[in-house]
Amino acid sequence: MTTRRDLVQASRALSHTGILDAFGHVSARDGDMVVLPPAVPPGRAERDDLLEMDVEGRIVRGDGRPHDEHALHRRIYAAREDVGAVVHHHAPAVLPFVTAGEDIRPVSRLGAPFEDPIPVFDDFDDADGHLVTSDAEADRLAATLGDGLAVVLAGNGAVVVGETVREATVFTWYMAANAETQYRASHLGDPDPVGDEDSLAATAATLTNAIAVDRVWSYLTGG
Repeated sequence: MTTRRDLVQASRALSHTGILDAFGHVSARDGDMVVLPPAVPPGRAERDDLLEMDVEGRIVRGDGRPHDEHALHRRIYAAREDVGAVVHHHAPAVLPFVTAGEDIRPVSRLGAPFEDPIPVFDDFDDADGHLVTSDAEADRLAATLGDGLAVVLAGNGAVVVGETVREATVFTWYMAANAETQYRASHLGDPDPVGDEDSLAATAATLTNAIAVDRVWSYLTGG
């Protein structure tokens, strides 16, 4: 199926760009099921190894062990009917903001689709450190995400969503690229959002349409 093929391609492409590390993960919605790779480095994801999980977190297809933060994916799908894919990443460009507690703002065109600033989740369960492993914790994360495209996880990384795997992948790349621009620009001055509210909305519409998503997906995956 296209969704599973795209899921594997997304895991590999985001790994090759350095946005996903050994612990990042991508998932997709398939009806009432969540499809995700087992707990392996995402760059090694194989279509035949993909797991299918129900809303309660039970594996209904596949033999691998899921990663510990599968609740993060499941509960976002439960909260957002419009979301068809979720990316949890620790992009190097984003981690300085996560560590320093600085807001990520739309200082480049690629940041226009995101809230200003991107919301931050820090309501972790004490037992989990900075991981999201319980359903209650993941519900709080989904509430912080709201109806936006991204949320920063304090001390952890970030989550990006989309209606499709391709959208979530492309929007993840946008987020990391904008964060890199903000980090570099901050060494030269105090970067401001690129344009007013109307300008940002117009740019966001351009960057999130099917033409732009397909173009960036082709760039990231080579096809």
